[in-house]
Amino acid sequence: MKIFKARRKNVIFVATVISGCLLFLFQNCSKGFEVKEDLLSQGAILDYGLKLDSQYLSSLTTSDNISYWQQDSQVLVDNTPAIATDWSMLAVITNTADGDLVSVNSGSGSEESRMTISGGKITLTQISNASNYAISEFPTTGFNPTTILAFSSGPKISNAVVLVDGYLQKASTISTGTNLDFSLLAKALEFNSSKVKEIIFYPRALNAAELNVMSRHLALKYNLKTVVLDPAVLDNPSSGGGSSGGGGSGESAQALAAVAVINNRCLSCHSSSNNGDFRSLTTSKAIQKQLITAGNLANSKLYYRLSGSSTAGGPKNMPMSGSIPPSEVQAIEAWILSIQ
Repeated sequence: MKIFKARRKNVIFVATVISGCLLFLFQNCSKGFEVKEDLLSQGAILDYGLKLDSQYLSSLTTSDNISYWQQDSQVLVDNTPAIATDWSMLAVITNTADGDLVSVNSGSGSEESRMTISGGKITLTQISNASNYAISEFPTTGFNPTTILAFSSGPKISNAVVLVDGYLQKASTISTGTNLDFSLLAKALEFNSSKVKEIIFYPRALNAAELNVMSRHLALKYNLKTVVLDPAVLDNPSSGGGSSGGGGSGESAQALAAVAVINNRCLSCHSSSNNGDFRSLTTSKAIQKQLITAGNLANSKLYYRLSGSSTAGGPKNMPMSGSIPPSEVQAIEAWILSIQ
C-alpha cells in the first residue's frame, strides 16, 4: 500500500499534445456511437470532444496541485495540499481482484472515504463516525485487462461521479446512517499499488466531462482502445452544466453538445448573413441573434423550427436536407433549458 502524506512540491505534470487526444478520439468514437447512437451523430461527438479537450485538458495536466504515482518508473509525486471533502482520482488498473483500491483518511480511523472493488462492482464508502456513514455501489458491465477508473467525491455520497473506461456509471445508495454531509480533512492518501500502473489525485471535485477528458488522455498514453467519449456526461449534473453567457472555455457542456449538433446539421445552409449565420455560435451569440430565449423553448426559433421539436411557434421543417434524430433535438432542448 503506497501512502501520500500531505506536503507540497513544485512539480508540473507534462501533458500529451491535444491533437494526439483528438486523433485517439476519432479512432475510437465509433464504439461510443454504437452504444449511444441515439444521442449524437459521430460528427457531433467528434466536434464536442474537440471542444471538451480544448476546454479542460491543459489545466488538468499542468496544475501544480496534482499528486501521482507511476508503477514502471516508481515515480511518486506528492504535490497536493491537505485534501478536504472534495477530491478526485484517476487510476490505470491492471488488477481487478476484490479489495480496497484507494482511500483518503484523517489518520484517526473514523473519517474516511474509501473505494473498493468487490464482485465486479465498485463500492464507495464514506465514514464520518459510527452513526454517519454511507455506502454506494456502482455496478459495471465488466473490467478490461487494463481499465481506467475515474472518480470524483463530494460532501454527500450522491455527489460521487464514477467513470469506467470513459463510461459514466449509475449508482445506488445501499446504506446510510444519519445521512449528514460528509466532512473530511485528509492527512493521508492511500492506494493499492498492486492493482494500478498509474494513479492521479486532484484536491478538488472534477466534473464528469473533466473525468472523461483525463480518461481518454491516459488511454492515449497506454494505447487503450476501449476508452471512449461517452455522451452521457452531457446529462450528468456534475458535468459543467448550468447557465453560460460567454464563449470559449466559459461554455457549458450542454452548450458544447448543442453547438456540435448545429455545426453538423445546420451550417450547410446557415453559414452566411443572407440565410442566418450560425458559424462560431455561442450561447451569448445565439441569444443576441434571437435564435434562442433562455429557458424558453416556445420562444426559441432555432428549436421550434426543428422537425422533432415538441413546442408550438412555427413550421417544423428544419433541417431541410433531412430528418434530425430525436436525441439531437433533445441536446438543443437541454441547452436552452439550462440557461438561466
